[in-house]
Amino acid sequence: MERLLKTDGGSVDVLVAIHAADLAPNGHTHLLIARELEAAGRTIEALGWAERGLREAESAWGPDEEPATFVCERYARVGRLADVVMVRRDPLRARLSPAAYQQLRTAARAAGAWKGAERAGAWRY
Repeated sequence: MERLLKTDGGSVDVLVAIHAADLAPNGHTHLLIARELEAAGRTIEALGWAERGLREAESAWGPDEEPATFVCERYARVGRLADVVMVRRDPLRARLSPAAYQQLRTAARAAGAWKGAERAGAWRY
């Protein structure tokens, strides 16, 4: 259906509605919608969908990497570095892993927050 809609020159809004009717619990459908909206130049809506995907993701391990990376890249572009740290903190809290720790450390360093409480907090998780 998606291919047919794109081939036929269909509206992004129709495509969003189709995907929104069946959202995956891991946030990936939200990310798909966000990418379609971004490609259409609707960046604010795109970020909103990606953020919603992070909030609604049903994972005991924290948000999936792809939606989190999408959101973090957009936050970093507009200087929302403290928000990048917040997004990167959640996976480390949910599950300790070297990758989650490195992502938090990188984000916190970019925000100038690594040497203080953020670093100490990362060791407590």
